[in-house]
Amino acid sequence: MNNVIKATEQSPVVHIAASETDERQPFDLEWIKLTVTESFKLKLRQLLELTRAHDLSEVRVYFNPDCWGPGDIEEEAGVSNSELVVTAQGAFWFETIPAYGEPETFESEYMDIELFLAAVERGEREFGDCGDDLEVEEDSGEVEA
Repeated sequence: MNNVIKATEQSPVVHIAASETDERQPFDLEWIKLTVTESFKLKLRQLLELTRAHDLSEVRVYFNPDCWGPGDIEEEAGVSNSELVVTAQGAFWFETIPAYGEPETFESEYMDIELFLAAVERGEREFGDCGDDLEVEEDSGEVEA
């Protein structure tokens, strides 16, 4: 199935690569899709401030990205109840536990919050190696997944 996602200036759609592990079978998670809304940007900054204000190493909140990919991996693995993790050092990632098979958890790559937000503002739409199933059409603002 080939989906075309329209990215807008207000809420661009980005892809963040999955972290590399040796335990990814039978599911091969390659990326997550995320619409970067103003609300999401604010949430990142508020959670970062919370960690620092209360001397916490990290904060986890339930937050589902648009999807985990490629294809139907989200459905096949039984992915639900994803978490957004923000650390006091200014990094974030997404994590989820699949209901079926290995690994114990799926994670996106760790991203520096300020570098990520600045890159999104510059128009970057792919972060890390998102695999061969993802084609980004830079001129049109469309992302095929």
